[in-house]
Amino acid sequence: MCSLALLVGCSREEKKTESKNADFVVINILDTPFYEDVHIKGSINVPLMELADYAQGLNKQAGIVVYCSNYACSASGAAAKQLLDMGFENVWAYEGGMAEWYQLQYPVDGPATKDYLRAENKKMEEVPSVPTISSQDLKKRMEEHKLL
Repeated sequence: MCSLALLVGCSREEKKTESKNADFVVINILDTPFYEDVHIKGSINVPLMELADYAQGLNKQAGIVVYCSNYACSASGAAAKQLLDMGFENVWAYEGGMAEWYQLQYPVDGPATKDYLRAENKKMEEVPSVPTISSQDLKKRMEEHKLL
């Protein structure tokens, strides 16, 4: 078993198990092949269709950030709304997603072969219906929680 501070060396399932006790969790909600291609270093993979089951074991007061591929993808907002509806109190959608994180050259794991990572990632003008977090704030929080 690995410790939370050492999530980098853990298997995908060990990371998911360890994150259940964490006070801050970053969740990639894309399908597993996209997560395996590239993901934010220190994040875990819980595909959107599995999120409700996975969330049953999480602390309702934990900080939870969900992200998907880019601004055009609505899955992070849907995941954040689902968690808020389940009674979680500190949830944010990182709407810039994997593409923005990658383009900012922030820490990632994986070979990063998908085309969407290099495509223009334009922020939508819509007012989000869930709390959001910027890439800079997410990076800072991940550093504070020793996930990066």
